[in-house]
Amino acid sequence: MFAITLFSCGDGDVIEFELDFDQDLELCGDINSENYLVYDVKTDPNESLILLFPGTTANDLIFYPQESPTEGSITINGSSNRFNYRLYNGDPLEIICQDIPSSEVSVTTDYESSGGSINYVTTFVDDEGTRTVTTFFTVSNTDIEVLTLDSFSIGTFTHSYTIED
Repeated sequence: MFAITLFSCGDGDVIEFELDFDQDLELCGDINSENYLVYDVKTDPNESLILLFPGTTANDLIFYPQESPTEGSITINGSSNRFNYRLYNGDPLEIICQDIPSSEVSVTTDYESSGGSINYVTTFVDDEGTRTVTTFFTVSNTDIEVLTLDSFSIGTFTHSYTIED
């Protein structure tokens, strides 16, 4: 489990956030998608950490690598490559990755970085025609005012697929 305390000062008030995510990431999108959306959510309180980046040939190698390890970074630019910390008025899973999102749940606060890096290290193990891939994500040098660390772990995404000879 990952915990980080966040705070922001505005008019003398200190607002503290305790990011206590399980670091077991989920993924919306696949090799045929326009974008990859990697996320972690919690429901007490309702929060999410979201990484969004395009489904390009280079980014496909993050999830479908040819070499182990595969390492790299994606520059956060606030448009096609994004990192967000969000708060909701209900369960975030009711709107994240949903074709028709719930009208009952909405984003109440959205902290979006316009700079920094999404960093990843991907490894895999092949076993009898199945490749199990693990990707570890961190973010660094974000400009979100409530984040107090220069670099921190977002978590790990693991999936398996059949490999062809």
